[in-house]
Amino acid sequence: IADKTSVFVNWPYFIEAKVFYVETRRFVYEQYGHKIEHTDREMFNFDQRCLKISDDLLKLQGVDVGVIDGLLHCYPLTSMYRQENRMKIVKKFSAELCTYQ
Repeated sequence: IADKTSVFVNWPYFIEAKVFYVETRRFVYEQYGHKIEHTDREMFNFDQRCLKISDDLLKLQGVDVGVIDGLLHCYPLTSMYRQENRMKIVKKFSAELCTYQ
């Protein structure tokens, strides 16, 4: 996953986010193709986080997402502005890493 990969997250109020890494039950896929295998404890923690996200979406928004196979860890977009005397739009991303399903 490249450093500049952007996705839209946080349904139903989509926001742009820059992907930092992708996590599945067995692996973490970091930037530039690095793959790290999870320990048994990390797999258990992944399952717990996915269950919590799934339950929260069902309770708060009435959406059953089923089984969650992967999580995106991203920096969400916080602001956009146009540079003076230029047509270029500059995007600022949060310094805080957030997790999305």
